[in-house]
Amino acid sequence: MFTPWGQSDYTEQLEPGVLRVGTPSHGGLMITRTYAEKHLSPEARERGMSCGIYLAYEEDCNWCIAAYELKHLWPQLFRNCNIDPWDHLLRSLSRWNLDYLRARAINPMPEEAAQYDAMKRTDELRRIKHPDLIVSASTHPSEAGKVVLTTADGKEHVVDDDKYDCTRVPNLLSFCR
Repeated sequence: MFTPWGQSDYTEQLEPGVLRVGTPSHGGLMITRTYAEKHLSPEARERGMSCGIYLAYEEDCNWCIAAYELKHLWPQLFRNCNIDPWDHLLRSLSRWNLDYLRARAINPMPEEAAQYDAMKRTDELRRIKHPDLIVSASTHPSEAGKVVLTTADGKEHVVDDDKYDCTRVPNLLSFCR
């Protein structure tokens, strides 16, 4: 079967209209448009990737959108997992698809929602080539204890390595002062 990720080498029908597919490199859920019209919200349908008669939801993040709405399939989707499906799906949606939760007026997990918002802010700063956004860091080639930081505008800055914290999101030069 052809999928957005290439030719499938694994296909499992979860029920008529819903397939779990895998390729050598990726996979996800493929849901017929007819099934989606009956069982998925407009918000879920608009986030599916068009692929012939299917809407595709890739396995890393977007599959959670469809899975969240297809609770009756949780026993199949989570059969080899020892986790709470609701908690897992809500955490993933809060981190990667917060716009979906907001569109559905579903309360997200606060910590994951903050990560999503920070990631979106970083994307916007990168898009506008903001001079405060750090996009690269490396050890200074000749000065011990120094780090060379490149910002989104292409400029390099040298700071003390104890002032640079790579765990902040967004990672801003102004935090290094």
